[in-house]
Amino acid sequence: MACSMPLVDETLEKLRHFKQVSIQIIDTVKSGQEETAIPDTLYKTLLDSRSDGAHLNGLNDSGSAGGSTDSGIFAGHLAKFGGNGPTTINKCPFITDEDGFWIEHGDDRKQQYNEGTKFNLSISRSAANIYQEEYFDGQHWNYFVNEPDIGPCFLSLRSKVEGKRDAFNVLVRSPQQYLYGVIPAANLAADRHNLEEVVSTISKEMRFKVPFKKTTLPNVEFKLKRIDETFANSRLKVGVLNIKKGQVKEEEIFANLPESGFFDNFLDMLGDRVPLLGFDGFMAGLDSGSNLTGESSVYSKYCNHEIMYHVSTLLPFTPKDPQQVAKKRHIGNDLVAVIFLEDEDTVFSPTLIQSHFLHSYIVVQLVKGSTLDNPKYRLAAVSRSLVPWFGPSLSNQCLFSHGSLFKDFLRTKIINAVRATYLAPKFIRMTTRTRSQLLSELVANCEEDLNGYKKSNILKRSFRRGSWLPLGASRPCTPLIDGAKQQYENSAKLAEDFQQNLRCADLADVVFYVGQSMSPVFGVKAILACRSQIFRSMFYEANQSTKNSSGLRRNKTVLASKPPTPITPRRLSSTPTGPQKKGLKLRKGSILDISAPEGTPVKKEKQISESYYVIEWSDSVFSEVIAYLMTGSCTIKASTIVGLGCASEYYELEDLRKACDDRLKDCLRNDTVCNILSNIETYYDYNTAKSMLSKVLAFVEENAAAVLSSTGFLNLSERMAHLIIERELQALEIEKVKAVLAWGDKNFNNSGERKKHLAHIMKDIRLHQICASDLMKVVVPADVVATDTVMAALAYQLDPGSVDPATLPVGRQRRSPEILLSSVEYSPPPALNEDDN
Repeated sequence: MACSMPLVDETLEKLRHFKQVSIQIIDTVKSGQEETAIPDTLYKTLLDSRSDGAHLNGLNDSGSAGGSTDSGIFAGHLAKFGGNGPTTINKCPFITDEDGFWIEHGDDRKQQYNEGTKFNLSISRSAANIYQEEYFDGQHWNYFVNEPDIGPCFLSLRSKVEGKRDAFNVLVRSPQQYLYGVIPAANLAADRHNLEEVVSTISKEMRFKVPFKKTTLPNVEFKLKRIDETFANSRLKVGVLNIKKGQVKEEEIFANLPESGFFDNFLDMLGDRVPLLGFDGFMAGLDSGSNLTGESSVYSKYCNHEIMYHVSTLLPFTPKDPQQVAKKRHIGNDLVAVIFLEDEDTVFSPTLIQSHFLHSYIVVQLVKGSTLDNPKYRLAAVSRSLVPWFGPSLSNQCLFSHGSLFKDFLRTKIINAVRATYLAPKFIRMTTRTRSQLLSELVANCEEDLNGYKKSNILKRSFRRGSWLPLGASRPCTPLIDGAKQQYENSAKLAEDFQQNLRCADLADVVFYVGQSMSPVFGVKAILACRSQIFRSMFYEANQSTKNSSGLRRNKTVLASKPPTPITPRRLSSTPTGPQKKGLKLRKGSILDISAPEGTPVKKEKQISESYYVIEWSDSVFSEVIAYLMTGSCTIKASTIVGLGCASEYYELEDLRKACDDRLKDCLRNDTVCNILSNIETYYDYNTAKSMLSKVLAFVEENAAAVLSSTGFLNLSERMAHLIIERELQALEIEKVKAVLAWGDKNFNNSGERKKHLAHIMKDIRLHQICASDLMKVVVPADVVATDTVMAALAYQLDPGSVDPATLPVGRQRRSPEILLSSVEYSPPPALNEDDN
């Protein structure tokens, strides 16, 4: 869906009011006033004399751009209800009137929608879509400022041709709002060919006390894109409740069980039934690893949105819990819920469900006389008074038959309801606070990066993706508008040429034999030395004598071919020593063992002046380090991210280390996290591994059920398996037991050894929280827990006062990284040899 473009003179006018609108939103948020602070509303008020009915394209506070609307969505609401939420539009016989809510209901006789009618979403494009489509893959510039009155702001600027005239695309981000539009270059009192003058003029037009500064932070475009995507709201979670005849209490509604009939028909129309186990779409907090949140749910894709429904009858039912907390934990944290009334005499009250988050309800009533083959539905909407009205309009039609028309109408109404709810003051405050934190952190990083380069008196290149010109080529006269520039820029070819050298010995003057397989990796000493001070010290300072600073003999004439005798990698001992550097000295016998193996043949082929044997890093890790040094880019994968981060720490490649740290979150998945933990154990004497460990364990705690049931858990070492089990995991204790038993079956053949090791891990599992049947069916037959311990757990379940609480395992709270790492210094049970594992 295309985003409507502001009038060419309107964007500049809105930029002039950008600061004023942001301050009004700040005042509303700080005062705690129950007022709607929607940027579109405020711009409309300020520019009403100029608007002549055009929809303003300010980006609303949920991070999305204003666009095509249905019957004046938001704008219609503001005109109709004065901007503070509608009162009851029509009395609704199946929804009770409550103070603080508005109700929308229509006339059964109106049938103005036809099969095939297209319903418009209230918001056409999010800021993330705009940045991705208009800026990300093209040449553009990013600027930042910490404006004293409104906080951190970012400006993305791109030159373009609009109607055969030069113009600039502008996207401004602040904690309160986003603003996107096009400014003709002729409308700016600046030389269009002078980038700094253009930006300075924009700063003055916006009345900023501090001008925008160009950011030199690497990969800033990815960081901005990630922030934009955080508020895109294209993945929605919506509750669904079935209310039967006579049910007037929350407990009765949440206790409803799955039944075939009209409600099942309705769910099948709402979306697709999907099994949760192994589902790879948007989960909305549901569990895809072990069916802890039910076996299936309802999922839908519509207009580039993913919707996962929290269906009350499909969530797990707990017989002993009258409040059904497990169900309400999901539905009570949704913003919008769909209410299905099976009987015409049932009346819904919006105050029935106690929740701080539920603000809007789409109420669907089954029409009397409906059959399973031809059901009919009556529709209404009810929201808190500060939620703006959302379309499509029910005044045109509120009675629908089962089919595609109702399906499209309902899904559009749900998506618009979620977006409108985000504009309620409560969520504006939350969104503003979150965006302020993210932008403040990014501005601080930009300031630190910029100041660092100023102090070192080094000019960083301007932010352009691929800003390389061949030597001797004259630079275009303007940094903005000059088509000749693209003719000469070819960074991809430059990187490709360097990349070829990594696999070719003809141009190399150094070769590294890496890992147990002794895989050769080629490089050019001059480039490596320029890019890393560690390599510079190794190549040139150590060459002053026949022995390097570690006292190891250098092999001067080893061939580029693979040596026949492999070197066994150093095995990590129980008390490993890390790559501690003193100045630029090399560690003895660790990272680089540069003595050649005896008996290495010397063939009469192309010889390389120096060779080194790398035994600390795997070939997949070290080859990416060399690729980064030689070409400026490398591939970061889940299998190599830990080793690559630690190697970048050793070789003092700060940009690469930060990239690994940023990428870690994306690499953490249920199928990769255990492999990452194993790599952390290998390199845990590096600071990078220490910082990664706490983040990885936090992911494990939140996704414990899936991690414990994964095959990767079975391949963990005992110390790492124990480290996971002793954490505060979001998983049942019986799941921990099953995971430990499966791990023991995989790693021990001797029953005596298995029992000793498993008993050591099982001591941190709360057996008293496992039901008696599971204790007798799973724990006791495993014969790894003492009978007295099992009996104490059973006694506690019968009478908690009969057992001393101090004797029960309580698990361990989340701890700092330093304490976490001390737990990795693992001591196995007495009388066991660690090598036997």
